[in-house]
Amino acid sequence: MILCRLIKVNILARRGCLINDLITDKIQLPDNLEDLSRFVLFTKERLKSMRAEIRAIKKLNLAKDLEEQKWLELQQLSEAHIDAQVVLGTLIRQIPKVSGGKHGNQYKSGKIPGTLNFGKSKLKQIADLGFNSNQASDFELMSRHAELVEQSKQTARKRYKIISSYSVLEDIKKHGLTETEKSIARKKRGYYKFRNIILFLVEWRIKHTATNFSRLILNQLHHEKDKRNWIHNLIIVINYLESIKTELVNTDINE
Repeated sequence: MILCRLIKVNILARRGCLINDLITDKIQLPDNLEDLSRFVLFTKERLKSMRAEIRAIKKLNLAKDLEEQKWLELQQLSEAHIDAQVVLGTLIRQIPKVSGGKHGNQYKSGKIPGTLNFGKSKLKQIADLGFNSNQASDFELMSRHAELVEQSKQTARKRYKIISSYSVLEDIKKHGLTETEKSIARKKRGYYKFRNIILFLVEWRIKHTATNFSRLILNQLHHEKDKRNWIHNLIIVINYLESIKTELVNTDINE
């Protein structure tokens, strides 16, 4: 059984200063975007080290009370890490968009509560905070489904599991996605599949010449018709890739 002892870790990320306090009330999250981002980045790394500590305690057969204490601290910090991502997603969603112009997906200059001064694009602001667009998208998704996030936390507690961003996002995908969000998720999966195909072909090209690969194909064919089908499909793919290349060359990134 898990030791019913409330030993909690309060980690504050304030302008690069990280303070660890053992307290008995809920972890207090930073109240502005910069500190909140530092908190998320710090706790992500801290959770990794805490899991390593617990593995070491188990391996060395140290006191069970110590293991349970570390487990409770890990559970507490994991929930705070999730809560911080939800709040961060809410702040990121508040960035106002500007319609029209060459860069239609740009963002207004100015300042909104708890955020940086948005003179730069949204993606640039996110990168400056230490995240990429996919991470920001996950934060926003979690913030739109805060109730499901709470349910995931409660379920993890009941099952004596440690909550994680992955498990929360999986719960949201199973139970809470809107049709629009499902469409976005499908497009994202399609992008990664296509990217992996391209990367595979690039790697394959390094290892195999066109002549060798052509011979490999011919060795698997038995009829002239099969060869014509291969050539026909290759032409379709080449034309498609050429169209994509042209679009990429002629289109600016919507930062």
